[in-house]
Amino acid sequence: MKEGTEYMKSHSERAKIVRSYFEKNKLFSVVVAIIVVALIGNFIVNKVAEAKAKDMVSSSVTETMDNMEESSADTNINQEDETHWRFYWIDLWILLGGGGFCLIKILQEKKKAKEKLQ
Repeated sequence: MKEGTEYMKSHSERAKIVRSYFEKNKLFSVVVAIIVVALIGNFIVNKVAEAKAKDMVSSSVTETMDNMEESSADTNINQEDETHWRFYWIDLWILLGGGGFCLIKILQEKKKAKEKLQ
């Protein structure tokens, strides 16, 4: 490999390399596309649910205040905390699987680079 040439590539050359990689690895491309769509969809669904929850909380606060004025205090009010991140075991398996796949691909590319140098 010539010294410094890998950093001096133009955008079109780098884009060509990325396109050729995705053409060689069609399964990887499909998996990446599915994951990106799922993440964007999940983000949108969570934002919509969060907006609905805020609307419900504001309406329930109004109803609660109206009820408090009409009747005595209810001691069995269960209020939820703000939503927070939850850990599910499937997340660990997905992270390990994805990380393992990426590690394998990185090692393959490293091996190819070493072979090209020799």
